[in-house]
Formats: sequence, structure tokens, C-alpha cells
Amino acid sequence: MTVIAPDGGSTAFSATATAFAPSTTQFSSTYYQYQADLTGLQAGTTYRYQIVQDGQVLAADPVQNSFHTPTTGDFSFLVMGDSGVDSPEQIALLQQMSAETNISKLIHVGDLAYMSGTFAQFESNYFALYAPLMSRLPFFTAPGNHEYLTDSAAPYLAVNVAPVCGVPSQDVGRYYSFDWGDAHFVSLDSNILGGEAGARMLAWLDADLAATKKYWKIAFIHHPPYPTGAHLGDPLCALVEQTVNPIVERHGVQLVLAGHEHGYERSFPLVGGQKVDASVPSTTYLITGGGGASLENVGALPQCVLSVSTHNYLRVDVAGTALTFSAIGLGGAVLDRITLNPPPALAAGGIVNARTLSSSIFAGSLVRISGQNFAIRSIFSGGTETLHQLEGVSVTVNGVGASILYVSPGELIIEMPFGVSGQATLSISTPNGSATGSVVVEKRTLRS
Repeated sequence: MTVIAPDGGSTAFSATATAFAPSTTQFSSTYYQYQADLTGLQAGTTYRYQIVQDGQVLAADPVQNSFHTPTTGDFSFLVMGDSGVDSPEQIALLQQMSAETNISKLIHVGDLAYMSGTFAQFESNYFALYAPLMSRLPFFTAPGNHEYLTDSAAPYLAVNVAPVCGVPSQDVGRYYSFDWGDAHFVSLDSNILGGEAGARMLAWLDADLAATKKYWKIAFIHHPPYPTGAHLGDPLCALVEQTVNPIVERHGVQLVLAGHEHGYERSFPLVGGQKVDASVPSTTYLITGGGGASLENVGALPQCVLSVSTHNYLRVDVAGTALTFSAIGLGGAVLDRITLNPPPALAAGGIVNARTLSSSIFAGSLVRISGQNFAIRSIFSGGTETLHQLEGVSVTVNGVGASILYVSPGELIIEMPFGVSGQATLSISTPNGSATGSVVVEKRTLRS
């Protein structure tokens, strides 16, 4: 594979081949998977590429065979699920998605190749249809229940290559995570819940989300925790609610994407299965399972604000601390459009002396504030200028503005204002709202 930079310079990357015998694939000849790992690329850059085999150029279209590397800032992506049947509806939605502009990638929430996820069905119902779109957009997938109907998803694992990112070796490819811009994405395998592999995945998920410093945290999985219709009572859906939801909500995941139910469904903002108002950090759960397979009945649940039995895909636009998702049906009809503006929240015990990490705080001391949904990314104030606002974030203590030295999605460093002592109210203001907490400011002050 040859990658061509905007200045015309090119780099060749060799691919490794993995062979699959006809006895495994049921094809008449050996099936090969090729993998080329690209390194040294610049962020926010458009590259062209050529695929060359034995000196013959197999793909070199300057428009189709190109990709754009991610960087910080705004981006948009598409989401679909339950598509792989080669139906007229699947083709129509593919044409609509191909016409979407400024798209960075596509997420598929499972059931890529009906009915059983065989090698042949992946070729006919997935690659044969989406190859032109795949040539210019990366696809990130989660396995559906239909993928597991063939040898515990062996063909799915063979035809997809996922990031390793700390996943136990026996589970590589079934779940993974990656960063894109100011967002952290997690792909989960709901099919393995309830067993040892599921326990490993949940432990990995907890550690993975604890480690990320990104503002946006988005998870995608096949089985939804709150199906309203055809899959109401599905034991795997119940396991998602019981085991996955507490972890993603504890770590501030704002959006969970799923499929399985063939339609479109959106939950209220939820915490622990209960509806909360916009002033509380919460998780929204979406089902986009209308990618082309036959539709299923939907119903109603207390957690669900909207459910529609219709073919659809999602367009998601991330712009700073606002995320807008649009559910789009056949013919381009907008079925639903909502913007998430996650409010800030303080962590329990999240106000401490930045140097000693103790509760001993006094006027002039540096204070570390922990929580979530503060600033879109990490930045220091820099220079000697006193700043009372940084990246749209400001802090007051008993109404007195505090100097801000550092902001990030989950942490602030401020200087405690002089003239404040005793029990005080600390208030954090962001573009999405405010949060308050109590702090005791000792009477002594920092001496130079």
C-alpha cells in the first residue's frame, strides 16, 4: 500500500496476509485477509492511497481512495445497525449516507451480515455493498447476534481488524476503544455477557473509561438496555442494563448507541434507569437498528421518549461541548434531532489542596477541582496574566472570581481568592451550565 501526502511525497507500507482455507470459509479457493499498519501520519491531513499487488495497481482513485486523519475540533460521523440483508431499503440508505458531507467515519452497531455472519454473507451483504464508502471512510463495528451464529463470530473476527488497546489476548477484536478528536469511543460485545469473557470485558471497560481524559465518551453495542418491542425481555438486553449501564454512567458516558431492535428508539436522559432533567449529567441511549433488515414492532417504556418502526441511520455532529444527533429515514426525512449539552458536575470530595491533596485550603493556595464536563480539552493559562475565565470556564468562591491556571474535561486548578474564609460556596460555570460545592477556607494565607 502506498500512501501519498498532500505535498506529493509517498510512503510504501507492506501488508501481512492471513490465509483462510476453503474448509473454513466454504469458498472454492483460499481466502486472504491483508493488513497494513500505517504509521507516521500527520493529524488533520488528507492522504491519498494506492493498493498495489505484484506491481499491479488495484485501487488508485484520487477521490474514493483517500482518507482524512483525525485531529482536535469538530467532526461528524454516521451510525447504522442491522443492515446486512442486501434489501432495497439497505441500498437506499447507503446512497443517502454516501451523499452526506463532512463525515469522518461510520459506526456499525452489529448484524452486518445476515442471516448467519458467514464469510459468503460478509462478501455479498457487506463488502460488496459498502466497498465504495469504505474506500474513503473508516468503519468501526460491534458484533451482533447474527455474527455469532457462525463459529462464535469467527468470520467477523477474520474480516475486521480492531485496535488492541489493552484487551486480553483471547478477546482481541471482540471489543476495543479509540480516540477521535475530543471524543473517546468504546465498542462492546454484548454477546459475551454472562460468562468469563464478559467479566473480562467489564473489567477492561471500567479501566478503559477511568483512563480516558476526553470530554465526550461514547459507547456502542449491539443489544440495547431498553428495548421497547420485539426484544423486550431479551436476556442479553437485561444483562446490558444490569452490568454495562452502571459502568458507563459512573464514568460519565454521555451517549450509548445500540441496534438489535429494528427501528429507531431514544431514551430520556437517564441515571440508574430514571429520567433526570438537563441540569444533571446523564446518559442517553439510542437504538438505530433500521439499517435495512425487515422492521419490527416497537412499544413504550418509562425510559423511552420516542420509538418508531422505520428504516434509519444516524448523523452525529460534535461541535465543542455540544453534540447533535439526527435520525434520518428513507428519503432523507429527519425523524428526530436532539442536542446534548452535558452540564458540569463535581466529584464527591473533589475539592482539595492541589499540592498536598488534603482538605487544608486557604486563601492563595492552589486548589484542584475534580468532576466531569468542565472544558472541552486540557489547557494551561500560560504567561503571568490573571485569568478568571479559560475555555469558557469560570470559578467563583462566595461570588469572588478565582484565577484559573488549568482546565480539562475532568479537572480544574484555581487559586483560592484572597479575602475568603470559613465555610464557602464554590461555583463552576461552563457553556453548558453550572455546578456548586462547599469548601472550608482556613483563615491563614499563603506567604511569599
